[in-house]
Amino acid sequence: MSTAPAAYVGDAACASCHAEIARTYAQTNKARSVTRFDPATAPERFDAATVYNARSDLYYEAFVRGDTLYQREYRLDEDGTVVHERIHRADYVIGSGNATRSYLMQVNGYLTEMPLTWYVQRGLWDMSPGYHEANDRFSRQINLECITCHNGPVEHSRFTQNHYADLPLGITCERCHGPAGAHVAFRRANPDATVEADSTIVNPARLDRSARLSICQQCHLAGVSVFPEGEDPTTFVPGEPLAAHRTVFVPEGQLTDPDWVGIDSHPVRLARSACYQKSEMTCGTCHDPHRPADLLPPDHYDRACQSCHGADADHAALEAMAPGCSRAEHGGEGLPETASCVACHMATSGTSEVPHVFFSDHWIRRRPRAVRQDARGNAAVAGREPVRLVALQEAGRSAAVIAPRTTNTPRDQLEAAIAYLHFYETMHAHPAYIETVIEAARAGFAGGADHVEARIALARALGEADSTAAALAVLDAAAQAYPGDPWVHFWRGAFQEVEGQAEAAIASFRRAVAIQPRLIEAQVKLADALVRAERVEEALVQLEQVVALDPVHQPRAWYNLGTLRLRLGQAEAARDAFAQAVRLDPDLAPAHIQLGSMYLARRAFEDAIRHFRQAIRAAPTDPSGYGSLGLTYLQAGRPDLARPLFEEVLRLDPTNRHARALLRQLDQEP
Repeated sequence: MSTAPAAYVGDAACASCHAEIARTYAQTNKARSVTRFDPATAPERFDAATVYNARSDLYYEAFVRGDTLYQREYRLDEDGTVVHERIHRADYVIGSGNATRSYLMQVNGYLTEMPLTWYVQRGLWDMSPGYHEANDRFSRQINLECITCHNGPVEHSRFTQNHYADLPLGITCERCHGPAGAHVAFRRANPDATVEADSTIVNPARLDRSARLSICQQCHLAGVSVFPEGEDPTTFVPGEPLAAHRTVFVPEGQLTDPDWVGIDSHPVRLARSACYQKSEMTCGTCHDPHRPADLLPPDHYDRACQSCHGADADHAALEAMAPGCSRAEHGGEGLPETASCVACHMATSGTSEVPHVFFSDHWIRRRPRAVRQDARGNAAVAGREPVRLVALQEAGRSAAVIAPRTTNTPRDQLEAAIAYLHFYETMHAHPAYIETVIEAARAGFAGGADHVEARIALARALGEADSTAAALAVLDAAAQAYPGDPWVHFWRGAFQEVEGQAEAAIASFRRAVAIQPRLIEAQVKLADALVRAERVEEALVQLEQVVALDPVHQPRAWYNLGTLRLRLGQAEAARDAFAQAVRLDPDLAPAHIQLGSMYLARRAFEDAIRHFRQAIRAAPTDPSGYGSLGLTYLQAGRPDLARPLFEEVLRLDPTNRHARALLRQLDQEP
């Protein structure tokens, strides 16, 4: 059989032959997992859309203008006056709308999450998951693993955290059936061919249990994923074992804690069920991937249970099931009309990380425990003793087995090092993990294994352990072994700076940028290094490059650009840069100080006072804000307001001669 090389062709090609399946699939959660906002079908309400985040002292609200959803961030002073505001358009909606609808913004290809989420099940606006603990505002990066599980194949800029040339809308047919280029080419060339088992496309129904589960687990088995070199979230091909493509690490408690229900913990929970362990069931036993729930018969899920648990599978047997239920609380008088197998044996529960969301717990139990009503968030691990991470994949083991890996090869050890560092950074910053990373990485390398991410993880762990010279030695060797990886050069430059090797650091950052110009982290580090090296003209060019690439997520770059423009006598351009810096980050106190000083020089006292007050609010232990505000009041003829500010400067900095002199001057005035 002659076929074209495998390639992704998109859903339209599939729909040309499979029109009815395409029609119903388009209504499923998967197909609607990333969409554009459409006010005609949007479920959101905007009558009570204001949310206050106390930790950051910022208000948020969502509103629609025309056919576009926007999110607004603002801050009020003690008089209720708006002293900060920024508004951004939502470019994408992420989430099918069954549980949540979050929103993404894309600026020059950089994709980030927005602070508000619509929680469908409770019909309310609140901060996006995790934002109450750490408000990332409009800057939480949407990484490749996140967007891949909500979408078809994306055009990702390699090595970047969140830069995409193109995003499809929703999970496509080929995420489960594999690249369809060869299939489409063959069928178009042979429209009348009859092939019982078409080898040009993956049909999950014809795969063994392990391979079918791997398709679902590529997204629904959540944890810390570690990929072999050359693989990433986009390279999984249906039909291959997931264990060959990645290793997923989870806290050991997720396998043992009966209340640990994660938003993507369904495979782990299902694997604890006797139904699963004593049968060949897969996700497809109950779930129809091509039809939404509202197109299924009302008794669809009960029939799935009855296919194993009933005397036969006909409707009469199903109807007879309720009166025969042995649950004591029903007194043998049958179940309510709304009862079902799922309602009794798969309890609805809040999740361990996302608030206001409820899912059917996939641990099928005869007598489920009482359900948790809402999320615990990262409290599942935060504040506790360090937890043990376990890998759930093992070479040669069926994907049906969700259990800790039994091997401990050198490669396994390097994967563990990568996983523990990621867990330390994103979930539980306990110092014990750093020692684990160092031990596991060194053992893996000593055993002959290698992985570029493990080298970086070892170096960073050594840096956390204050062994920067050792960290740099690891990265020096990594730069020789992996000269084409920009992250090696990025981290090498970071540790070269710590070791006082300024010129070497600049060269490393330049190398990272040369490999991937859209790696914004390296662009920023290069700019910062040039600023510190007093290479003003080069730094100015580099900072302008940074804000051109990403004008809305780099307030510090705008501030540094302002300081350089000011040094070069470009006062108006400097003011514009400082204004943009505080527009993006109202807590960037140095930028407020600069703006206040510029307004003070023009005797624009009200504007100067406004910025100095905001500087004090952002940095209440920094004496410069108080001193600058005191000088403003002094020049404005309000010495009575200036005095307590100079006194506060001395309280914070008893050695401040300028404040002491000004207080003496005030004492001598009549």
